[in-house]
Amino acid sequence: MRAKSGGKRIGAAKLILAALVLGLSGLLQRQSLAQPAEDLQAHVQDAIAGLRDQDPEVRASAAETLGDIAKEVQDGAALEPAIPPLIEALQDEDTNVRGRAAEALAWIARKFRDQPALAPGIPPLTEALQDESAAVRRSAAWALRCIAEKVQDQAALQRAIPALIEALQDENEWVRGNAAWALSWTTARVQDEAALEAAIPALIQAFQEDDAYVGARPGAAFAFVNIANNGAREAALLPAIQPLIEVLQDEDVRARGNAACALGTIASNVEDDTALKPAIAPLIEGLQDPDSYPRQAAASALGRIAANVEDQAALEPAIAPLVQALQDEDAEVRGNAASALEAVLSPRQYLAANHTVINMDDFESSMGLLEPILADYEVILTGESHRLDMSYALRLEFTKYLQRKLGVRYILWENGPSWAAALNDYLEAGDTTFFDGMDKYLQSYPQEIREPMGEFWRAIGEFNDTLPDEEKLTVVGVDIEHQPGFALEYLARLLPDTRPPRRIGPTLHALRQRANAPPGPSPPGRRFGVRLNDDIASQRAAYASYLGDRFAEFELVAESLAASHERYTALGRGDRRTAGNIRDAHMYESFRKQYNANPPGKYFGQFGTTHTFRAPFRGVTEIAAHMEGDDSPVSGRVLTILFAYVDGETILIDTQHGTYEAWPYVYGVFYPPPTMVDFCTDEQLVLLKLIGPGSPFDTIRLDPRMEAGTTEYFQFLLLVRGARLAVPGGWH
Repeated sequence: MRAKSGGKRIGAAKLILAALVLGLSGLLQRQSLAQPAEDLQAHVQDAIAGLRDQDPEVRASAAETLGDIAKEVQDGAALEPAIPPLIEALQDEDTNVRGRAAEALAWIARKFRDQPALAPGIPPLTEALQDESAAVRRSAAWALRCIAEKVQDQAALQRAIPALIEALQDENEWVRGNAAWALSWTTARVQDEAALEAAIPALIQAFQEDDAYVGARPGAAFAFVNIANNGAREAALLPAIQPLIEVLQDEDVRARGNAACALGTIASNVEDDTALKPAIAPLIEGLQDPDSYPRQAAASALGRIAANVEDQAALEPAIAPLVQALQDEDAEVRGNAASALEAVLSPRQYLAANHTVINMDDFESSMGLLEPILADYEVILTGESHRLDMSYALRLEFTKYLQRKLGVRYILWENGPSWAAALNDYLEAGDTTFFDGMDKYLQSYPQEIREPMGEFWRAIGEFNDTLPDEEKLTVVGVDIEHQPGFALEYLARLLPDTRPPRRIGPTLHALRQRANAPPGPSPPGRRFGVRLNDDIASQRAAYASYLGDRFAEFELVAESLAASHERYTALGRGDRRTAGNIRDAHMYESFRKQYNANPPGKYFGQFGTTHTFRAPFRGVTEIAAHMEGDDSPVSGRVLTILFAYVDGETILIDTQHGTYEAWPYVYGVFYPPPTMVDFCTDEQLVLLKLIGPGSPFDTIRLDPRMEAGTTEYFQFLLLVRGARLAVPGGWH
């Protein structure tokens, strides 16, 4: 080791010079370096000159002054000329000079993002780790820590590793602590496997040190983050796991947090999941740490371990604490806990805790999974396949349940407003026009479709009769008019018996003629709907005056007829995407108008599958996605329950593609993947809740064409076993 320099006399001139240099630091602090740049440069040059003075006290004071300047300046560029003489001063014969020079280099390094001029200081600082003076060793280790944080020179840093490893055994705790932190930054830069692994035994031993705040444990724990990331072999990392687990109980908050970070990083870089299991319980305990950093790191580490541990039962104890951590006051803890839950809760595990069997004979008592959140929503939608025989039975049960539990007042119907008006006449007064229309205009619909439709609405009528007047259900038709002949008949019934104003008379005369035309292969009303809609737009006041309080209904049906023409015209061109967007945009606009006009109340509707998607799908913005738009009166309050059919005629699971990444879509029916089907092995109906804390379905896409996580589209999935095609031959 280098010996201390002996004392000697200092002449009067030297004392004066020393006093001048010693006073420079105080002057800089008092002025807060507000002087011009040329004055700062002059101070730096004066201090550099002092480093070459024959008097060691002057040299030490000059080094100290450069450190003081570095503390104060925002930009270290002015100090770059001081780096070479300070590096040279690391070889000074005087202990104080060497220590002050190392300290000044540390302060200067903190002002640079990456300063290559600092790299030449690494060898002499490494040598200084062997200095006889503990103060010099301490300053050298600190300088290496600061330089390693900022310098990208891998070769220079790699050469320092053996000396830093040795410094972990230093008798001085400050040396050990700074050496550990220097290693943590050095290992972040170095990617040499052998050099990294050589540090592991000494770092593990550093965990046993009983050091104070500046001890080695925090830096040593963080070093393992970089060692694991930069290529250390699994065999070298595994011995660090148990010592890191013990550091999770350290009194130093940084040590606890860094150990958790290291365990998470190691978990991502090893395949032996059995070695990671002992870390789970102490990491769970770390979620309750009084300091936020260990909580953040513990949540993140649990997520990384979960991604690598096949024994999911070992992770179950983490679920409840992670769910609780979603309420943590620290935003990063909450975010890491949510990410960890996605890994801890595999889709199957999550669904095991979030599913229930539905009993059609006791439907209401089966809905405990759904009931607690119903009050948060204003519109509840179920999505089904029109071609299966259970559609109306399920619609009826949902309607009655939601009316009783949520007070649903309006039934949204995937049909035009003219059909809804006829249904309301039936529900209110027993008028059979609706059923007459089914017989007349729905002859193209197979009996297997028309019969359950009629039975459903008769059952709704019977149910309505049991309700007080203020709770009775009203039908809201939002679709285009698929049966224009029926729509024209309804419009004609709305017309007064009096003569219309002359300027709208020809159009209304044409309306009566078409309404009386018999049904035929060429619907008489779609193109006429465009003419009528345009005439209303140009003669609105006349129509409003003539129709009175019937005008709003009249206009709504006319708009639906016009939209029907646009939609079917696009279909005729083969443009299904445009047709879909026309239809669903109209459906939303029709809903919005009726929502604003109706007395307050909640809505339930059962639509074809994709109409209930709350986000765009395959280039079409469905009605539910419009409802979730920023300008929607029900934005954020739409709940979707999608029906998925497990088996049945031609409803078969696709075992090749039945995964969470690819969920085939055919004729409006989603095929649930086998991992979901398992929940419906012996049951006809199983409700799966996809939303909730830690849901993996917030990110998992059950169809590759989804543009976001599944829960952006629908929040519940109803598995239906044993559904059959409503019509033999697959009518759709």
